[in-house]
Amino acid sequence: MDKKLKTNVLMIGKSGVGKSSLLNYIFGLELEKTGTGRPVTAEGLYQHAYDCGAAFTINLYDTWGLEANQAERWQDLIMTEVKRHDCNHIAEWFHTIIYVFSAKSARIEGFEKAIIRELIDQGNRVMTVLSHCDLPNVDGAIHEMEAIIEDLGIYRRNIVRACSVTKKLLGGLESEPFGMEDIIHNIRENLWQSICLKVPGNVLTHAQLLLENWRNDVYDYIEETVTVFNASSQSTVNRINDYAGHSVEVIYEAISQYGEEKMAEAITYYCQLVDQLNALAGERTGKPEWGRFTDFDFSRDRVDMVCELLANLVVGLIPLAIFFLPSINRDNRVQEFKDGIDASYNRMLETLTHETQKLGVQLLQMQAE
Repeated sequence: MDKKLKTNVLMIGKSGVGKSSLLNYIFGLELEKTGTGRPVTAEGLYQHAYDCGAAFTINLYDTWGLEANQAERWQDLIMTEVKRHDCNHIAEWFHTIIYVFSAKSARIEGFEKAIIRELIDQGNRVMTVLSHCDLPNVDGAIHEMEAIIEDLGIYRRNIVRACSVTKKLLGGLESEPFGMEDIIHNIRENLWQSICLKVPGNVLTHAQLLLENWRNDVYDYIEETVTVFNASSQSTVNRINDYAGHSVEVIYEAISQYGEEKMAEAITYYCQLVDQLNALAGERTGKPEWGRFTDFDFSRDRVDMVCELLANLVVGLIPLAIFFLPSINRDNRVQEFKDGIDASYNRMLETLTHETQKLGVQLLQMQAE
């Protein structure tokens, strides 16, 4: 079984903006010829797998041929692939989405704005990199482009100025590449923020499915239990309450266990990826590790802290007692029972929604600790 750690990187940008040199600068990847690699689609989205040592592989998805004259097709291609990767398993996510613009062209086209807006609207963390920022007389263009990108909803820290190659200057001097440190730092931070948003959302989706199954199961129990002879009996009410209460406690335990497993999986993956990024950064800069990363270090023992938060997620969610008005008619009585179960379901789902949102905020706050 393949035990290698893999990370998925989506690199978006028109031809000529410097994607190849940027990837070589960040990860030390010598990109293959444009249009090679495994075609993800038949129309210009390509996947390249690069082995970075024995333990780490970077899967790069490159938008080859992205141009304005096919804007709608490109937007559909990108969003389809992003949604395909947005699943329950963190290893399948796009851990890094980088949109590259060239300060030399000084232009952000309308279709590119639309792609960024949709990526953000779908809950993705997008980093923009302005390449060729070492060129003379581009300061004005850089400021204008940064203002446009911020208006699209990209945080300032996710707008990185970069130069990917060493260049000869007048007088025999050389310009040094820059931007790598900010890019790798943002990769780490954006992935953690994605975890904070996606994992609680995934827990909620799973919880909703379990609760829907619980409601349907109790419906069936009601249909089987209530007869024309016991419809008005208090013992019938007690039996349904006991069944609903016991089965929902099993559901709560399953929700908590699922959440703990998913968060532990996410944090373990995050820590492993950070280790590999630090190693790559050291190779690219000649430094064994970067001190500025220590303020965002995430040790594996924090899994226990997160599990405690998840355990508290269902505290106070006790089954509602079901009270009914007396009724002899069996069908009316069955509907009253089902209405009571619906009320319990809606209250539990509302509480779980609130608690998972709160969990996301708590996880984000852990970043600053």
